Amino acid sequence: MSHVSTWVVIFVWLGALTACESAGGLPANPGAIPKGLDWVCFADDGGAFSDCSRTAEECEQDRKVANEAGLTPGPCTPSDVAFCHTYKDVKTGQPGAFCALEKRICEKAAETGRRKGSRVEVSDCVSQG
Repeated sequence: MSHVSTWVVIFVWLGALTACESAGGLPANPGAIPKGLDWVCFADDGGAFSDCSRTAEECEQDRKVANEAGLTPGPCTPSDVAFCHTYKDVKTGQPGAFCALEKRICEKAAETGRRKGSRVEVSDCVSQG
């Protein structure tokens, strides 16, 4: 086995160990979390989905997309905190983040991204002020 192959095996093994220890996620990529001081969020009527952005304009854009996807988004309202996970998009290779009002919604979105395979390097959900 070459030195490169040995290192690949070690990194894969360490990555698997880390994933097991953190319930499938990695530490969040701070560079992918939207910058700003405030959060503006909406939730659907049933409370099964929410989305948080840093500005009212971004929140309104996200509400429009949610509405077009068949959800019934409530109004955008300020929030002191959001729960975010970060990821790398498989198609573009670009880092991204998803932020929600509740940790359970963030975790569900993270698991969906992992399961569908559309996102890799998916982090655990972390609270962001």
